[in-house]
Amino acid sequence: MSDLAKVESFCSRNRAGFKRLVEEVLAACEQVEDSTVGLIYRSYSRGEKQAGGEELKDAAKILDKIDPPLTDGKLTELHDIIGVTIVIYYPDDALQILDMLSAVLGKKGIRPVGDPKWHSGGYHALHAVFRSSGGAHAGLRCEVQIKTVLHDAWSAKMHDLTYKPAGAIDGRLSGLMGAISSQIEGIEQQSITIRNIINGRHSLETRAFQSLCEHMISVLGEGRLEPLRAGSPEAAALWERIDVLRAESADGNYDVHRLNAIVDEIDTLCAQPPLVKFGWLLMTKVASGLLFGDRSRELSIQIERFIDYSTSNPADPDLKSEVLLSIPNAFYVAGDLRRAAEYCERLTSSNLTGRFDADTQLVLNFNRITYLLELEHLRPMRNKSHLQTLKADVEKILGDERFQKLDALKSAFMDTQGLFRIVFGETPAEVRQGIELCTESVKLAAEFERDVAEACLNWRLEAGWLRYFDLTAKPEKFSPKRSDGKS
Repeated sequence: MSDLAKVESFCSRNRAGFKRLVEEVLAACEQVEDSTVGLIYRSYSRGEKQAGGEELKDAAKILDKIDPPLTDGKLTELHDIIGVTIVIYYPDDALQILDMLSAVLGKKGIRPVGDPKWHSGGYHALHAVFRSSGGAHAGLRCEVQIKTVLHDAWSAKMHDLTYKPAGAIDGRLSGLMGAISSQIEGIEQQSITIRNIINGRHSLETRAFQSLCEHMISVLGEGRLEPLRAGSPEAAALWERIDVLRAESADGNYDVHRLNAIVDEIDTLCAQPPLVKFGWLLMTKVASGLLFGDRSRELSIQIERFIDYSTSNPADPDLKSEVLLSIPNAFYVAGDLRRAAEYCERLTSSNLTGRFDADTQLVLNFNRITYLLELEHLRPMRNKSHLQTLKADVEKILGDERFQKLDALKSAFMDTQGLFRIVFGETPAEVRQGIELCTESVKLAAEFERDVAEACLNWRLEAGWLRYFDLTAKPEKFSPKRSDGKS
């Protein structure tokens, strides 16, 4: 029997075992993906790329990798007869993903062989080999590659070019492909830096969202959680489960299935009165700080139910003005500044307006322009006429003399004045004044709002100093002078 026939015979005898091993590894990849939101793009096996869905490497290519004499032992030890690729977004997540995959597969008796290796030839990837110790695939091995989306795309293109039937590939082309791969890796490393900067900024902003949420839940939940526990143990249990899931997900990784189950239960349980009064608070806890991504849409559903209930039940003692006033804050803590501003305006022009005295309506207007200022800083408008409209709107609200009589708003008012100068200041001096106002505003904050004020200050300062140095770095306009000294 020829060596090629021996390889084909080995593959035929073990095809079912190899196929089962691939399925086990892919299932483990899916489990890891579910528990690492936003890290994995997709996972696939060699069968997805080869004609007919064949999982095993071609027999001739297998034979090329083995030094004579050919034995079944050498074939069994070959690491890449089958293979699985995990495509990730950022290269520095590769080792974490591999550790998690190893933990999942280890429970099935499939463990790493040797240390993982970084491949940096035609493409960059982390390679690891797993060996099964039991079942239908005992002793068989599977190679796992972990690479980024860009490297995956490039390796696919390079594979198509390399294996075209045009003879041996020119060494110069191999070098050129390797050089392009290195350039891609340079881009990937830059993307890590950009991600870290964005995440650092995001963490500053979400501190403010989370601090306000904790205060809001404390105020609204006071005296109401015990009746909730007594009237609906299921809703009270949901409250506790959200707290547990948030604590477990502090690093940004969470169980998507558990989260979706909680959201579905809130939607079902709180669809009818009287629990409709609590559905939006439960979803606010879920949505706060963007820990579980953008949950503004689910929050909107609960808010709309609550507003409908409030409109139809004006005599309900739970529907105090401070409760309704917190509706825009719910969107704020969810990071949806646009909806937060929209609901401030909506509350002052709806059937609920009669619940608010003049001071409360003033506060709603004030909160609206503050949310819009923060939104303008985060996502500047391109339409200059809209920007001027916003500026005039903010100036009108901040110029209202009634603010001087509202002691409870002194700190927040000074903070918004400072933010206005940071966003619209045209000179370094104006922006510097805005920074100083924001800093001073914290000293005026009452004890109950100190945490929120300090959390807001951190990203106000970052925003302020970035704009300050941007304006400082701008060169002064050059005005040429004539020989007589006149402009």
